[in-house]
Amino acid sequence: MPVSLYGQPADMDAINAIAARHGQLPVIEDAAQSFGATYRGRKSGNLSTLGCTSFFPSKPLGCYGDGGAIFTSDDALAQACREIRVHGQSKRYVHTPIGVGGRMDTLQCAIVLAKLDRFDQEIAQRQAVARRYHELLATDEHGSTRILPWPQDDRTSVFAQYTLRVQDRDALQARLHAAGIPTAVHYPVPL
Repeated sequence: MPVSLYGQPADMDAINAIAARHGQLPVIEDAAQSFGATYRGRKSGNLSTLGCTSFFPSKPLGCYGDGGAIFTSDDALAQACREIRVHGQSKRYVHTPIGVGGRMDTLQCAIVLAKLDRFDQEIAQRQAVARRYHELLATDEHGSTRILPWPQDDRTSVFAQYTLRVQDRDALQARLHAAGIPTAVHYPVPL
């Protein structure tokens, strides 16, 4: 289950190749932070056996509460996901597997659908802002070139966050905070 962090997909061809070598293991792509990005011309969420995304408010495509989606081109897996979503029900009053009550409420669906209409524009805006940050941060106060993270040529990013690695994180955060610029340390400890 590769997780596409910080707005861009993982190296899905290599991951899918490993899964194929080990007996066609299913790969579940967690595309919550990369939803809308591309990898070698294909959309995130459509790069493996199953793709999934959260519509948590802070995600690139977020609702105002809880929600998410699963994507697959495998009919049997799609049916299994639908059954699990509605308490394991395969048809009315027939519950084959154990399931959950996992339906998105109507309000959250309406919000995601409304935001979906302008999602491509929002991605373009995020990418423009990230390019500007990249230009502004490319050199330090002494004129030295900084090495900044940027998507590889075979993929795009939706920049779920603009993420930096720096030597003195606390000092930089203090300077940014003093200037009214919010920061956060994502995943400060390993799972």
